[in-house]
Amino acid sequence: MATGSNAMRPPALHDRHSLNLLTIGGDHDGVCPDTRMIGPVRDARPDSSVSPINDCSALMNPGRSRTTAHEHAHEALSQLIEAIAFAAHKHRDQRRKNARASPYINHPIELARVLALEAGITDVDILRAAVLHDTIEDTQTTRAELERVFGARVAEIVVEVTDDQTLHWQDRKQAQIDHARHLSVPAQQVKLADKICNLRDVATDPPHDWDMGRRRRYFDWARAVIDGLSKPDPGLLRIFRETYARKP
Repeated sequence: MATGSNAMRPPALHDRHSLNLLTIGGDHDGVCPDTRMIGPVRDARPDSSVSPINDCSALMNPGRSRTTAHEHAHEALSQLIEAIAFAAHKHRDQRRKNARASPYINHPIELARVLALEAGITDVDILRAAVLHDTIEDTQTTRAELERVFGARVAEIVVEVTDDQTLHWQDRKQAQIDHARHLSVPAQQVKLADKICNLRDVATDPPHDWDMGRRRRYFDWARAVIDGLSKPDPGLLRIFRETYARKP
């Protein structure tokens, strides 16, 4: 979904969310056009499908073998920063639809922050996909480009959470509900983080032209999407339910 643009480039990111994400190594949808453009860390579960080089856990576990942990942490952090820089460039002229017209890049960075710092997700491919999740849908980015730069796994996760822009926005809303059960586990994690962030925005910093009824309907639609997930991450699901409880 296309966003409103502004000729002025967004200011440099220096709020607490971006700083929290970028300092973890130190020893703020969906289909609704007006929503998307508004603008406890738990122990990560072992995942044998995550190779050490794609695992950010070394960033949070400095007790590992120093040389190996440092090399893996540096590589994972470099990959994540590369994705943030790519997304920042792609979203550079886009703004959220809240009253402050926040830079759009704040939103994908917030997804990665929720995944890494609130849910303990250490798989750098999932974190990179979170940062990149709106690039195909809202910018002139293609799957082939993502695959070339970030690899097939990251590109596939992004594609899974990308809406079909040929559909009417109301049909896209229903399609998210229908498609939820078919998402892979990594895509479900990104979807949960996206809905958590959007609900937080709608609760505290909604689009400037949304009345209370519209805000409440968004909450209910987001819950319908999440209820359809086949294997929701327990930690993220708990955070989602806590956020849904703040329904206006």
